[in-house]
Amino acid sequence: MKRILHVSIEKWSIRGVFRISRGSSSSVKVVVVELEQDDCIGRGEASPERYGMEADIAVADLEAVRDVIEQGCEHNELQNILRNGVELYEMNKTLSRKQRKQKKGIHDSSKASLHTKSFVVDREQVFIGSLNLDPRSITENTEIGIMLQSKEIAAQMAGTFDRMAEKKAFRLELRTDDEGIEYIYWHGMKNEEERVWTTEPYTGFWQRFSVFFIGLLPIESQL
Repeated sequence: MKRILHVSIEKWSIRGVFRISRGSSSSVKVVVVELEQDDCIGRGEASPERYGMEADIAVADLEAVRDVIEQGCEHNELQNILRNGVELYEMNKTLSRKQRKQKKGIHDSSKASLHTKSFVVDREQVFIGSLNLDPRSITENTEIGIMLQSKEIAAQMAGTFDRMAEKKAFRLELRTDDEGIEYIYWHGMKNEEERVWTTEPYTGFWQRFSVFFIGLLPIESQL
């Protein structure tokens, strides 16, 4: 079963009346987040107003990363991947107006309803299809794809990726400090200059909170 995110705003009554210099209140808006997969449901709640943020804005931040939450991997998984020597990239979603225009399809839409995955193996073989590289897609889902044995096509696709990754993706690096604590760094381009981020680029508090929240759930056992 696919991981499903539920986000809502609830109005909770507080005991008594809360008074501050600019007014009083007998209730508070709470953002409630539920993550559901198979028979497991994880729940968390918080009041964004405590941090100077409107509840509607917090919900909008969560909706902006819904796909990442429902399909992406957790922070500890990223560390395991990088620790094993994998060179990992993440797409840089911050595009210029010209890049957004080039990205739009024939129906003038920047969001595609259909998409594909591709793998290049040893620059000799190419897979193109709907398959995600995870156990559920391999053993339970109905997927489709083609496998090509072509050094020419493989070299062309790998070369295109290498060129695009330099300008349109973040390269993740795992570093260990003197106390043995591991941190992830993001290397990328901003305004045509190289830059290093110590937190996930272009994310706010609520977006990072949602990723942390996912990491607390028993998602791995449900794959």
